[in-house]
Amino acid sequence: MEIKVEDDGPGLPAAEAIEGRGIGLANTRARLNRLYGDAARLTVENGAQGGAVAVMVVPYREAAGASETKAMEVHAHHDADCR
Repeated sequence: MEIKVEDDGPGLPAAEAIEGRGIGLANTRARLNRLYGDAARLTVENGAQGGAVAVMVVPYREAAGASETKAMEVHAHHDADCR
């Protein structure tokens, strides 16, 4: 599943767009890696027409026995160390 968020602001400073740094981004990437390994990713970059674009990709699979409406299995994770 791909989640894409765009804005129409001035975009990111060049160094941040290239590195995608920041503690929030680093923590999110670490959590995605812990949950899904190489199957997930998070990118943040400047959009072609300006603004910033964030894209998060996480794996999903259809639940067993899904009927006509497709159901997604959502991975829930509880980390006792995060309080």
